[in-house]
Amino acid sequence: LSTLSSTGDNTFSISTSDQISVQSGDQVGWYTGGAAIVDWQNQPGNSGNQNYLTTGASAATVGSTVTFSGTTDEDYAVYATVSSGSSPVFSNLPSSLVLSMRLLTPTSSIFTAAATDADAGDTLTYSLQSASPSGAFSVDSSTGDVSPTSSSTATGTYTLTIRVTDPCGNNDDQDLTITVTNAPPELHDMPVVVDISESAVDETLLHLINATDPDGDPVTCTFSSS
Repeated sequence: LSTLSSTGDNTFSISTSDQISVQSGDQVGWYTGGAAIVDWQNQPGNSGNQNYLTTGASAATVGSTVTFSGTTDEDYAVYATVSSGSSPVFSNLPSSLVLSMRLLTPTSSIFTAAATDADAGDTLTYSLQSASPSGAFSVDSSTGDVSPTSSSTATGTYTLTIRVTDPCGNNDDQDLTITVTNAPPELHDMPVVVDISESAVDETLLHLINATDPDGDPVTCTFSSS
């Protein structure tokens, strides 16, 4: 940190590596180790006697109380300028996803929003600012995980506006677009050709159709041509 080099008003510039986050309710103080807290000199530059505010007071340590009784009162101003800090920035948004509805289960993360902040030590909070349509997805405030709210998410396109916020209230908003699809049913082991005996009668079983739906929907089979 900076070291006092002259009398009068002094400004200390705190390097980026030494800066800390200031939270609501924090107090700014002054600390020196093994020395009087603040010396005061009467008539600087004069060869006369020098009077110090802390004369007779012991050196202060963190948490101790120094009594200034019996000394000449003098006011001091110690203050800090607090900047708003840097805003967090999403590193993987905006983005878009295409997912089959069969992959969507409640509280199972389908995407994790990630952000960075130049201010070391800042704790970032995530929130869902808006969703259209609403109610289908949620965002974990700590991890940024995006999850469906039910196991029956309707097909369609959902636009989520996700916000990341730092302790100073700085934020960034970006969109995540999710397209939920209904996967088509699948036919399995269909033969290319089936031989039929000339003696076959009506309703003779020629092939048993095996069809499944990835989303678990009921399947109905019909002829598209004959």
